[in-house]
Amino acid sequence: MRKVLRNPILLIFLTIFNYGCDSGSKPASKVPIAKKPITTQPVAKATSISKLRFPAGESPNRITKDFRNTTITMETDLNQIRLQGEWVFATPFNKHDGLGDGPINLKNKIQPGGRLTLPAFPAIDDKPAEGNQYFLRVNGLDSQTCVECHFIVSNSSIPAKFGVGGVGGMAAAAFPATTRFLPASQGPKSTTAANFNGRIINPPFIFGSGGVELLAKEMTESLHQLLHDASNPPEIGKPIYLKTHGVNFGYVVWEQTGENNSQEEIPDTQTNCDAMDKKTKKMVELEHFIAISPAPKLYAWKGSSDYGTKAMVKSKEMVSKHKGEAPGLVLDTSNLKGVDGDLVIKPFGRKGNNVTTRDFDCGAIRFHMGMEPVEIVGKDVDNDGDGIVNEITIAELSALSIFNTTTPKPRQEPYQGIGKKVFEDIGCSECHVPVMKTKGHILPYQQPEQPQQPFSDKNKYYEVDLVNSPANFEVDPENSEGMLVKLFSDLKRHDMGPRLQESLTSASAEENRSFITARLWGVADTAPYLHDGRATTLTEAIEWHDGEGKSARNNFIALNKNKKEALIAYLRSLRTPLPEELQVNLVEKK
Repeated sequence: MRKVLRNPILLIFLTIFNYGCDSGSKPASKVPIAKKPITTQPVAKATSISKLRFPAGESPNRITKDFRNTTITMETDLNQIRLQGEWVFATPFNKHDGLGDGPINLKNKIQPGGRLTLPAFPAIDDKPAEGNQYFLRVNGLDSQTCVECHFIVSNSSIPAKFGVGGVGGMAAAAFPATTRFLPASQGPKSTTAANFNGRIINPPFIFGSGGVELLAKEMTESLHQLLHDASNPPEIGKPIYLKTHGVNFGYVVWEQTGENNSQEEIPDTQTNCDAMDKKTKKMVELEHFIAISPAPKLYAWKGSSDYGTKAMVKSKEMVSKHKGEAPGLVLDTSNLKGVDGDLVIKPFGRKGNNVTTRDFDCGAIRFHMGMEPVEIVGKDVDNDGDGIVNEITIAELSALSIFNTTTPKPRQEPYQGIGKKVFEDIGCSECHVPVMKTKGHILPYQQPEQPQQPFSDKNKYYEVDLVNSPANFEVDPENSEGMLVKLFSDLKRHDMGPRLQESLTSASAEENRSFITARLWGVADTAPYLHDGRATTLTEAIEWHDGEGKSARNNFIALNKNKKEALIAYLRSLRTPLPEELQVNLVEKK
């Protein structure tokens, strides 16, 4: 056996210099090609495209060539998958890989596929400047690789410690859904702020995301089970309280509806990975990646054992089909707190709007780089018109998802003091729950995903033991089948008040004020803080809290000097993984 250590810090340079200019180069190790695809391909009409020819000496930068169209099965080696996933994460994609959008879409200049780009040269003779084809910076097209935004493992040391999967700092901040950005012009409600609307995204790290994803899946399954158990049959007017893993999400109520009570149809939970609509040929909008999607308010029930999304129809359609029968029932979800009406926990994204890392990656890779996933646009389809097909294959996105979710969890250094007690006493732990427990430690992967049935065998192609893998989660001492996720969050969305609200024009005031509880594990190493990086210190971050966090903020401000110091010291014990833990170790057989 020969062990080859891959240094994640140098991976991006290896990608460019070892493989980028040699179209005949191949990775050191190949993943065996399987005979069957992971799942059925998206329904999309293939476009006939001649074999691409690259200029002399040029080629795509990707080094996953032999892996791109393979099949990941339960027998595929995890280390091989992780290496391929790291390569996808760290590859600086170029024109020949499919980087950037295609021709401008005059009807939608913001949606990936046809966005404007930065001018390549000044206007000449009053004619508009032409775009540079690849980069925009505002509203995406802002990078070539995931590593550009996720590379700082620790910002608490000087110099900083670097590695694949870390935070990015404000130089890597993204500006989605922005329609006004005038840095030399004053904002409409301020004499000191620039004129800007939209979102500012301070890039987080990906460490420990497997534990977060498994926890969210379990919570989703539990909420749906609670609804099911209380709805056989439904009791009109009786609240169904939804609490799982110690987190209270409010309640729902079955109500009676008549012929004149028409309600909107509620679709199944959407993800950014959903295939292009085969009828309209329109792309699934990136609302889930950019902002909170409107929360469904009503489910319809047909009077059978079906419930929730399985029986979703418009009430008026239900009444017309069952005219003369008993009035229909609807499930009022308006009293839910911190979760959408689909009862699916979405732990990723600052708004709590992405179901899994795969869901997030499908949106991010299109938004930031203009790379089109096959599972969205279809095989051999050049949806963005840039001349490149199959820009990100199903196997590549699967490997990326598995790599992300098997990165090591953050750690906590030994701490002796009263800081933990102060954290609890002033109310921080009510939302920043220090540890949550899972029932199991096997994370399943589906493609296409089943958000409302996260543990279904349908479309499952792989699974990982998050205890006995590089994720290295701890077994729950009270339940050997479960594990501890020390994330310091409740995975619930909260209204954080006007002090932290954003200015996204397509979102409501409540949506602009709402954020999922930030996970504090690793917080000592990840300044600047908050969703937009406005806080350079932990004290500033606490003092910016408002809305549902206002009470804890006021309690902190009222502390004496010693207790404040103890609390900050406790938070500084929450560290990211050590850089050496991030290496992908590949064992090659002779």
